[in-house]
Amino acid sequence: MSKARIMVVEDEALVALDLTTKLRQLDYEVPGEALSGEEAVQQARILLPDIVLMDIHLAGKMDGIEAARQIHQDLNIPIVFLTAYADDPTLERAKAAEPLGYLIKPFEPRELYTTLEMALNRSRADRKRVQAAEHSNRDQQLDAVNRLTVSIIRSFDEQLQDVIGNLDLTLMFEADELQPLVQEARTSAQKVERTVEQLALLYQQELVERRPVWLAEVVREAVDICTLSLPSAVVFTAHCDADLMFLGSSILVRQCLIELLANAREALVDQPVRAFSPAIRLAVQYLPAGDPQLKVAPDTSAGPYLRIEVADTGPGLDAEAQQRMFEPLFTTKSGRGGMGLGLAVVHGIAKAHGGWVECESAPGQGATFFLLIPAVERGKAAPALEGPEAVPVPTVLVVDDEEGTRNLLVRTLSLKGYKAVPADSGARALKLIEKHRVDLIVLDLHLPGLVDGEALLVELRNRQIKTPVVAVSTAVEDDLLFTPPECVQAVLRKPFRLTLLLAEIQEALGQK
Repeated sequence: MSKARIMVVEDEALVALDLTTKLRQLDYEVPGEALSGEEAVQQARILLPDIVLMDIHLAGKMDGIEAARQIHQDLNIPIVFLTAYADDPTLERAKAAEPLGYLIKPFEPRELYTTLEMALNRSRADRKRVQAAEHSNRDQQLDAVNRLTVSIIRSFDEQLQDVIGNLDLTLMFEADELQPLVQEARTSAQKVERTVEQLALLYQQELVERRPVWLAEVVREAVDICTLSLPSAVVFTAHCDADLMFLGSSILVRQCLIELLANAREALVDQPVRAFSPAIRLAVQYLPAGDPQLKVAPDTSAGPYLRIEVADTGPGLDAEAQQRMFEPLFTTKSGRGGMGLGLAVVHGIAKAHGGWVECESAPGQGATFFLLIPAVERGKAAPALEGPEAVPVPTVLVVDDEEGTRNLLVRTLSLKGYKAVPADSGARALKLIEKHRVDLIVLDLHLPGLVDGEALLVELRNRQIKTPVVAVSTAVEDDLLFTPPECVQAVLRKPFRLTLLLAEIQEALGQK
């Protein structure tokens, strides 16, 4: 455990030197000293010590009591007062700063040590209670938002059914000149329907069965998926010890990692050139039962836990964004797409596993997310391990230029156990197919650029690549709807039901 950091505020230089020497002999760290109240406030903002050891009677305009009051009020740093006076008026004024200790000069080293340890212990307990209350309040707020979202989903489902049904009926009988308008309205309504389906993914997770799973395999799969779409300029590092196991679902935890890595990647998009390279780091730490880092978590067992860290060097998050980041539909990606569901999914899955998510960030300093999930005790044999290697995981390449649709399909397929890889163009899809094994392609036929959907199919045929394709199209007159080439297993018209797409994928892969 690191040494406690004690800042000394004393206007007599010899006394300050003696205090610093005694504190170091007692195995405390003294990051700085101050000779006046004004300097104490300034130093405390920079050093952020664990405790300020403050002389009450300081020379200058600001005495120790006023300096302590400002430090405690603005920075919530505990105070221990030093004074040669114990009169009632001084004691009454000192109470306003809410000190955790009060030492009368002269005092013995043992008395100093006892007072500081009691103050540190009380400060840690107070901080733990505050953090627990913040966790509880955040979870209560998120639960309230989630309940509201569920009620909206149910309401939208019922109303959309009526809207789409009536539009379908109108299309059957309406005059030709109105058909395009009705068709456009129907398409818009079904886009809303797809958004509702995406929201529903957050709340359809069943209770997670606590089975032991090798984490390294799950990390490897998530990294394989995310690095495929990572710009070459981004420095990526990942490390996970091979002997670590968690309790839960490999599919859902893999989805958590995909969401966190995608979130880190998005944080680096369109960032200006800086003095350091854009980077993403994934690391895993095993926290045994009783580890001090687990004490900040409310309503959890003593451990052990795995703490999965995903850090980026992006622009970071301000305090408001950190307060709201797990809310469904909240996003900082204004103007760049994104439904704001990724971190909400991570929070829901972590909670279902009996874990939680933490974030450390500040504007201009990047962001680090910590996913904590219950672990199997290190070195302990665990029978009936669940592992991705037991059954090969099919890789599905999703090729669609519309970001919302692409993200929806990738998230849906990942939650259903597939290794889903996104591509936003035919050219990008060809590069991925050349370098990686792909078991099936979900292809939008109307892609922009020279390599559109049909051109991609021709190129696959010319290269004798026989990967099965499930094609999707918005055009009624598409020839492929009627005469699909051999590699196309099915053609779906947008908008389509996700259940229909999943059924076609299962049939194409021989999973039925």
